[in-house]
Amino acid sequence: MAARSGCLPCGGDESGLTPVSRPIPKGVTPATQVICGLCQHSALRELGRLPALPSASVLLCEACQFAVLDPLPGGEELAAYYASDYAKEFGATDPYNPKFIAAKRSKAINRMQFLNEQFLGIGGGLLEVGCAEGEFIGLACEKGFECVGIEPDAVLAARAVSSSGCHVAAAMFPCPLPIDTFDVVASFHVIEHVPDPCAFLRTCASYLHPGGVLYIATPDLENTKYEVTHHVFRPCHLTYFSAAALRCAMLASGCREAVAIRTDVCG
Repeated sequence: MAARSGCLPCGGDESGLTPVSRPIPKGVTPATQVICGLCQHSALRELGRLPALPSASVLLCEACQFAVLDPLPGGEELAAYYASDYAKEFGATDPYNPKFIAAKRSKAINRMQFLNEQFLGIGGGLLEVGCAEGEFIGLACEKGFECVGIEPDAVLAARAVSSSGCHVAAAMFPCPLPIDTFDVVASFHVIEHVPDPCAFLRTCASYLHPGGVLYIATPDLENTKYEVTHHVFRPCHLTYFSAAALRCAMLASGCREAVAIRTDVCG
């Protein structure tokens, strides 16, 4: 699922925040009364315990279809997961494998095509948050963008610099960058890894020129059929979005308008 928006980096009209009610699947049980961190609704329900982390439940907001792990894993738990299981689960144990490289390149091409289709003639400065090995920013440079990447993994950041020729900050997000700088801020499958997605989106939006494009991709919660055994539910994914929830999050974070599109294109 992908979303793109026109942003107001210094705030925006939140009048479009209309909760979307959808039926909750049979068999789920009411959770302890907790306020949804996205829409402030109190009707949260427990979908079940996370198989890979039985101490955490997945809570679904009935109003906006936003889900979150509760409680969120601690820093040590996440560090252990990233160190041992993360690369294996995502098929990245051998980043030099030709099939892996080809798959990453294909995703970058699809993502660039999607951006061009949504915003004909767009160009200028582009920031990718979580640029990994740099496939997307490398392709964007070939298309005429002036690109910068942020990647917290120092090894991946070095590969991104080598493969793309772009400036890549090997740093945690957020990192010091001038605000109102970029025409596009892109981030693919990162937002679900952060504990405060609205803060993440606000910071991303702050890097944009007024009227710039915030381009976000994340797994589609509705594709899971709300079954916690689905592969999308894993300890490193702290939050989960339906199309309606992602749109709400972007509007709440200062976007003038937001369009969430259910698509496999962005991977």
